Amino acid sequence: MPGNNNDVTVLDHSPLFDKYMNGIAPPVDYEVNGSVYNLPYYLTDGIYPKHAIFMQAVRNPVTAKERAFTRLQEACRKDIERAFGVLQQKWRVLRVPARLEQLKDLLLVMTTCIILYNMVVEDERGQNLPEWVPTNNEDQSAVYSSQSVEEVRMLYRVRMGRLCNTSTNAKLQEDLINYQWMLSGGESIF
Repeated sequence: MPGNNNDVTVLDHSPLFDKYMNGIAPPVDYEVNGSVYNLPYYLTDGIYPKHAIFMQAVRNPVTAKERAFTRLQEACRKDIERAFGVLQQKWRVLRVPARLEQLKDLLLVMTTCIILYNMVVEDERGQNLPEWVPTNNEDQSAVYSSQSVEEVRMLYRVRMGRLCNTSTNAKLQEDLINYQWMLSGGESIF
């Protein structure tokens, strides 16, 4: 029903993690402050759970490191929100409620708006932006064809456990705080 959706309830029905859960997501490996991670993370606000894939600002920062990290993280989130605001101002289709029923149609509309915006920016600024290459939409139904139902369920539980791991979230946040502090030379960058 209208009004019952917020970021978390929309996320519960989102296909955002489908490729990872189906085992077809590209590998993501990076190192932060000497620790190796292999899941991407998304900058979020405080309403999201502390899962391995969500990185919130420190709720009540006490130390200078935590305050600097929180300001930087919030600034990055605001940049992303502003970028989407620019797209909404440019194309009305992004300002009104989605009337398309198919997710693939919504993805095409969003991708088209981003490509058109990049073309406008390239034309106005004379920059050479990288050429966009469409992704290969392979048939995902064949991913589990050689596995039993129990194997698929077990893989799903393992992958979901990795996504929802709160200790990974805490360790990644600590590593990001320390890494950002080291990069700034031990000073607040704001």
